[in-house]
Amino acid sequence: MHLERALRAALVNAPSAEEVLVERFRPSLTRWGRIVPDAGNARMRIARYLGYPHQVRGMGTVGINHIVDHGYAHLLRTLSPSKTVVTVHDLIPILGWRGEIPGFRYPHRPRMLEYSLGFLRRAGRVVTVSQSTKADLVNHMDIPSDRVAVVANGLNEVFGVLDVPKKELRRALGLPEQGYVVLVSGPDGACKNHQTSLEVLKRLRDIIPEPVFMVRYGDFTGGDSKNDVWAKRVRRMGLEQSTLATGVISDVELVRLFNASDCLLFPSLYEGFGWPPLEAMACGVPVVSSNAASLPEVMGDAGLMADPLDIDGLTAGVRRVLTDETLRSELVSKGFERVRHFTWERAARSMLDIYREIGL
Repeated sequence: MHLERALRAALVNAPSAEEVLVERFRPSLTRWGRIVPDAGNARMRIARYLGYPHQVRGMGTVGINHIVDHGYAHLLRTLSPSKTVVTVHDLIPILGWRGEIPGFRYPHRPRMLEYSLGFLRRAGRVVTVSQSTKADLVNHMDIPSDRVAVVANGLNEVFGVLDVPKKELRRALGLPEQGYVVLVSGPDGACKNHQTSLEVLKRLRDIIPEPVFMVRYGDFTGGDSKNDVWAKRVRRMGLEQSTLATGVISDVELVRLFNASDCLLFPSLYEGFGWPPLEAMACGVPVVSSNAASLPEVMGDAGLMADPLDIDGLTAGVRRVLTDETLRSELVSKGFERVRHFTWERAARSMLDIYREIGL
């Protein structure tokens, strides 16, 4: 959505000879899906892998098609390949299944994703959101390097510093008004490394005299069993009084949460891009992150990093951020500068160049 809006804006300012329409197409559940009982994912899979390719047949004979999610790369089966761009965000299921991500194992072979990605060689151009993901495509999917362009994601402009006192924000959000608040994000079962986050919290409580609270936000989809994983860890470690969980919240609410917090801890085992550090930095919140995959590209020198399984290093980083005002101010300033490199306007300009290269 953000890229689409930025593309429209960029085309408004394009030369008159380049009058191009940007149209969004979303396949619908077709008869292939409707005839199947809605049991598990069967109906959606029938529609996605049989119905959707039929619906897009013949599109893009004049303009450019852009498949914005690599999980639908199989649409190249019926689209005009030379006129189609595919964006690949990450290969986490495949790498996790192959044992390429230390500390993470994908539970089953992702055969349908392998099927979709098998069509990438047909694309006019493949785009990735980071150099790290490009390297994954080249090394693990045998995609030629010269066929892959890197276009980093942009940052939603809603993220920024609020002119509201931190205590007032905390009171409104139901957070403790005294002590430090450390944020963590993401669902269980992914690569967010919550066990390490809780180990860091436990150690921080022993070395910092002020209270330290950890607030988990984000998508907890998957049913109660996933929420239970976090809750069980918290109970087992005796951290019930030091943790809170918000569940899914809007970007507007997340901006308020960032502004009410003291640090983002992001020890992810793997990220194809990784928005939370950028969102935090835009809100003036220092970040302690892992150095895995694409995160060094996102962070630059604007945060502290350690190996995702280095509990001592991550704990030391958070402690420094919370207690060293000079370092904190330095990281906040660097963060503001860093986020300026990640805009949807810049992404749209780069994408338009790619469209032109393959015949816009």
